[in-house]
Amino acid sequence: ALLNSKYIKLRNVFRTFIFLPYVTASVAVAYCFQSLLDKDYGLVNLFLSWFGVDSIAWLNYPSLARICLSSLVTWRWLGYNMIILLAGLQNIPPELYEVAKIDGATTTQSFFRITLPLMKPMLLFCIILSTIGTFSLFDEPYILTSGGGPMDATLTPVLYLYKVGFNFLHFGVASSIAYVLFIILLILSVFWIKILEEK
Repeated sequence: ALLNSKYIKLRNVFRTFIFLPYVTASVAVAYCFQSLLDKDYGLVNLFLSWFGVDSIAWLNYPSLARICLSSLVTWRWLGYNMIILLAGLQNIPPELYEVAKIDGATTTQSFFRITLPLMKPMLLFCIILSTIGTFSLFDEPYILTSGGGPMDATLTPVLYLYKVGFNFLHFGVASSIAYVLFIILLILSVFWIKILEEK
């Protein structure tokens, strides 16, 4: 976001492309990634084959499946968080940097003494939303890894709740999981708020 606000030419075009994954339907994104990572016909393996690398079953191994899911989620939410942080950066008065430069502050010092402290509300907002989003992932693991596989490596709390409630018909247990999940997210949100307030 810092680079985007100052140093990149055609910033508006860059912002549009980096924000585009967020406004694309999560189901469509998951199916696209599934096609890209296909062992036999995926573009990722096709690209690797040019360098003599054998086809990899990306979604059949727990560790690789987690990496693929993490990459998908990071790519999809990067633009959303960037827009929030960019809004925070643009609200910082440029006079502060000018005064710091006159006083002999380096770019690094200005970043840690001016930018980061004034960006705390935006950072807090992004952290809380990212935490909630991580716990509530459903579409991506359900489609990309066929319901949280392999070996439940990509099973998220909400996906587990869905399986307990609708696959095993344990609605009481599913409701309890939902309440526990809400309490965990509430505690984590309060924790992050307290941490950033202290700093």
